[in-house]
Amino acid sequence: MRQRAHRRRQAGGRDRVAAAPLADGPLPDAVFLQEFCEKHAKPVEEKLEQTTGHGWNVFFAPIHYNAGALKAQKQCDTAGDVDRGSYGIGLAVPHESSWFQRYDLTSPDTNIRGGRTEQRTALCAALPSRALLLCTTHFSAGGPAYDDADGSFRRAQAGELLHIVDQPGYRTVFGGDLNVVPPDAAKGSPATCWSPCTRGTGNVPSSGIPVRRATAGRPSAT
Repeated sequence: MRQRAHRRRQAGGRDRVAAAPLADGPLPDAVFLQEFCEKHAKPVEEKLEQTTGHGWNVFFAPIHYNAGALKAQKQCDTAGDVDRGSYGIGLAVPHESSWFQRYDLTSPDTNIRGGRTEQRTALCAALPSRALLLCTTHFSAGGPAYDDADGSFRRAQAGELLHIVDQPGYRTVFGGDLNVVPPDAAKGSPATCWSPCTRGTGNVPSSGIPVRRATAGRPSAT
């Protein structure tokens, strides 16, 4: 059974998060969340635990923008009088994951392009018992009205994401909102670059079982 986390506005301006089953099938191993509000992390975590019957962690990484010499966190729109906290991306993983890390990706300069331009980021967490690294991200958007009209920033972000997920001893599952439509790899999709890895190159043989495991529940540095 796949799950969709969504929000419902109730009377009085309250904001309630619900997890709804989409189809029969296996329960999710992870959930990638984009355009996500910080204060929804705990309600989503609780809904996943109620639905699946086991523990979850929902990690959050805020999106920043340049405010002069400083970086400010972008805020979610309010729901009536409800403060949703910072705006960003989230990653829901089984509760065994105690290590997570966010990574800034190459992004347009918001001092030049305006405060609506986002400092794009990636968020990863490790599952040591499975030697599995899970990463989510939200790339820049294309088109003349957005911050990456020619795809150059998405190409850079795709290259950086592939470097982040290339951790010795770990299989990797990554996803999110890449703001591309396959097979538009030239605009920044890492799918073409990554597909040979699934056939058994580097540290991961064709069986998909990692050769080495990291220590202390963290991927080894590349």
